[in-house]
Amino acid sequence: MAWYIWLSVSIIFMILEIPVPGFYMLMIGLGFLFSVIVSLFVSSFAVQILAGALGIVLMTVLARPVLIRSRKKLNTNAEAMIGRTVAILSPVDATGKGTVKIDGVIWQVSSADRISAGEKARITGIDGNTLIVVKGE
Repeated sequence: MAWYIWLSVSIIFMILEIPVPGFYMLMIGLGFLFSVIVSLFVSSFAVQILAGALGIVLMTVLARPVLIRSRKKLNTNAEAMIGRTVAILSPVDATGKGTVKIDGVIWQVSSADRISAGEKARITGIDGNTLIVVKGE
């Protein structure tokens, strides 16, 4: 098969990676680049298929784990608040409950520490819709 057909197949699989995340389609597309290279030198279709299959296996085994490890995990919604320092809005008293205002939204907080209004606290976790905080920065 001609090299440009293999290149087209390779590009199609790379484009298919966009709606199907996980790097599988990308690995298939990159694997078929081996078929492109082999087709420049060998006219046997069987050899080209074998080169593509070998390329897919190599890409999946060697490149995919590297890509997955390098992908940054994004914290979204409430998880993104863990680690932030906030000012206490209403004091955390003997009941262990109080409130804070984060980005214009008032949240309930829970703490083992007594924290006065205006003092700083650090968010260490989330329990339902209540933030867990500790006193200080």
